Amino acid sequence: MSRQVKNALRRMEAQRFPDHRPPGTDLPIGTRWYSDAYDEMESPSPRVPWLLKRRAILAVGLAALVGAGVLLVPSLNSESAYAATPPMLTYESTMKYRTAQEAFLDLALRAQIQPPATGSGPYHYLQKRGWYLNVAADTENRVLHSGIEIMEREQWIANDGSGRLKVTTGTKINRDEQFSAGGLPGDFIAGETTPESLRKTFERSTSFDTLRAVTDLWLKQVVPPTLQSGLLNMLATQPDLKFMGNATDRIGRRGVAIGAEKRDRVAERLILVFDANTGALLDSENIALERGGLPIEVPATVNYTVWIGSGYTTTTAQRP
Repeated sequence: MSRQVKNALRRMEAQRFPDHRPPGTDLPIGTRWYSDAYDEMESPSPRVPWLLKRRAILAVGLAALVGAGVLLVPSLNSESAYAATPPMLTYESTMKYRTAQEAFLDLALRAQIQPPATGSGPYHYLQKRGWYLNVAADTENRVLHSGIEIMEREQWIANDGSGRLKVTTGTKINRDEQFSAGGLPGDFIAGETTPESLRKTFERSTSFDTLRAVTDLWLKQVVPPTLQSGLLNMLATQPDLKFMGNATDRIGRRGVAIGAEKRDRVAERLILVFDANTGALLDSENIALERGGLPIEVPATVNYTVWIGSGYTTTTAQRP
């Protein structure tokens, strides 16, 4: 072990960081772990921060695309070791919509005529998948550890916050845990679903943050057609949202892409891909427009989640 690494580890061991590492990960002791895949249930508004603070060693969760040759270029001696990130989504122009408002209004109409969510019972079941490239780097952005995590989440949540969380990496179950009341984020949106009432709940100071708040809802509960239609109509009233075009999500589904940007602290873009036929949310992508200290070349996709299935169940051992 080089003196440089020993010194870095010694500095790291002298500091205390919250340990959010999932079971089975092999990061150095004291390395901080960032990943939506695990923090999502602990925080109602999960984030993958890409502004590195000047600490000895940090670990940052970045999105990675499986099967696309995603590689990391680790180096303890290089000043500019860059992590390769997934290719950006590509957008196809269409004459169907000219603005995000037109797209949202049409998607809201399509959502309104969809059949009810599948299944019945007190538990909201969600199945999602995420791709993450985990990078541990020192304060000079030299990579000390890297690894690709392909994580699938299944969650069963009742209104009182009881339920089950299962996280799988490949074929390995990293976490499968039952929660008593209050252990998971419950208290779902199930009442009035007019755009006006939803605006009071979700509208934020910027359209970017409003779009983020709506995404957070989709992360934690089933969104039935009536609620879905109300959310889309509400988003149609938001300024500064951009219709990107038609797009194919990370698991091959066609959809309509709409995005927003913010420029405070570290500039970023949020892209949502909606099913063109049903208005359902398929894919959420966070894109760094500035490096913020990370060993990446921007713009770069740094996190994304795809929604695979949802519905209601009577127990935490069932799927809809």
